[in-house]
Amino acid sequence: MTDNGSEGICFIAYGDAALSEVNTSIVTLRRLGIELPIALICEKPTRIQKIFHVPFEDRSFGARRVKVLIDTLTPFRHTLYLDVDTRVQTKDILKGFEILEAGWDLVLAPSVNQGSEVFSHIDLPERVATSEFLLSKMPLQLQAGVMWFRRSKEVSSLFDAWRTEWNKFKRHDQAALIRALQTSPAKIWLLGLPWNSRRGTIIDHHFGKAV
Repeated sequence: MTDNGSEGICFIAYGDAALSEVNTSIVTLRRLGIELPIALICEKPTRIQKIFHVPFEDRSFGARRVKVLIDTLTPFRHTLYLDVDTRVQTKDILKGFEILEAGWDLVLAPSVNQGSEVFSHIDLPERVATSEFLLSKMPLQLQAGVMWFRRSKEVSSLFDAWRTEWNKFKRHDQAALIRALQTSPAKIWLLGLPWNSRRGTIIDHHFGKAV
């Protein structure tokens, strides 16, 4: 793994729809004057200019396997991962890197789906297994479509556990993340919904647009 800078932004894009979306997301960054290096994990190099390509073949559901491998694929010491269907609205995203510098391992926001709606998009067998594992029917659902993380022993342990949990069902990533945190806790800074939600004022997330 080559270190192309201490801080950078990482996307994952497989398929024409995702590649179109990542182009749009990058435009929102550059319009704000955010010139951090960008790495794109994809199947093969694209025509997108001035980014660092990380070729990686994948056939998993929604490229979820790549997301739980991203700590091994990012070239940066401190990484902001963005789903391709995000639209950055302000330079406030740079504050996430400041939080990492202060010693936090992972920075992200809760999902809007909580309470009776928690993990509602996940298949029933995994929901049941997650509830039994956590001894809770209503755990906190985190939204991993926007997250800052640093390169460290603690984060590596968390991602190792996340991969282990994801491999049990090989579908969505959110429930697997919560289960992983039960066995490999990390220092997490929780942000508010403006940082990752539909019509979010800091990051506007157009969920599902890349499908």
